[in-house]
Amino acid sequence: MHWYVSPELLLGQDTYRLSVEMWDVGCIFTELYRREPLFVEWNDFKIFKVIFSLLGTPNEEVWLGVSQLSYWHPFSSTRAL
Repeated sequence: MHWYVSPELLLGQDTYRLSVEMWDVGCIFTELYRREPLFVEWNDFKIFKVIFSLLGTPNEEVWLGVSQLSYWHPFSSTRAL
């Protein structure tokens, strides 16, 4: 299912790290708590929009190296992290 793909994989990170698994676990626990899916989107752009609206738009201050990821481009800010 595409709903649990972590932001770093969506942005083109090519290594699979523990943070990816922790994102999945966090999504699952949130769904168990809420009793409904957290992300019900089928394309990357919509998933980004939901993630950024919940957590804010990443930048180099809060995510060192984010601008070096393959699919990164400056997104418009939605909310401060």
